[in-house]
Amino acid sequence: MKNTHILFFPFCLFMVLPLYFPEQSDWELKKEENGIKVYTRYAENSKLKEVRTVNMVESSLSGIVALLFDVKNYPNWIYACNEASTLKTINDHEEYHYQETRLPWPLSNRDMIWHFKVTQDPSTKIVTISNTSEPKFIPEKNGIVRVERVQSSYKLTPLDSGRANVEFEIFVDPGGSVPTWLINASIITAPYKTSVAMIKQLPNYQQASFPFIKD
Repeated sequence: MKNTHILFFPFCLFMVLPLYFPEQSDWELKKEENGIKVYTRYAENSKLKEVRTVNMVESSLSGIVALLFDVKNYPNWIYACNEASTLKTINDHEEYHYQETRLPWPLSNRDMIWHFKVTQDPSTKIVTISNTSEPKFIPEKNGIVRVERVQSSYKLTPLDSGRANVEFEIFVDPGGSVPTWLINASIITAPYKTSVAMIKQLPNYQQASFPFIKD
């Protein structure tokens, strides 16, 4: 039986665009459950909304970074991720990633090329992971729509007792036109489920260490 919900992911966003650009609003809390908060707001100078999740995890900073570097494992925890791979490694903290997002029939799947980069503030130890779109990095695939405008980031703030606060933000303009009510059906569920799945994956990465990360 085919899934009839719009999927998001890396969280793909779809909506019919209004005839005006709403002003960027403050983050609005839409869901809070199991320690995970999901917010939305209109992006600046855009007709689309962006999404933010915030939650605490039992993990070292290196453990979270290791999970995010394990690209082949993305389909096991990122909601609606159909396929993922590393396209090119620049150095130990910078890569190019490919990700395909699964959408229900009759919509075409979407794919994205990410420039993935990890940095850490030496004073605060806060880790930032940026994902910027590089849609021309490889040729488009037949039957899959290449997402042109997408950007996301993780902010990892160390806490006491081996914990960290995880903040994730994403903005996606996938193209196409699907009614607003359809995107609203999944815009909260998808990032929430991804956060839940991420927490379950993290115990497998607690032995990881990186020379550019101070835990």
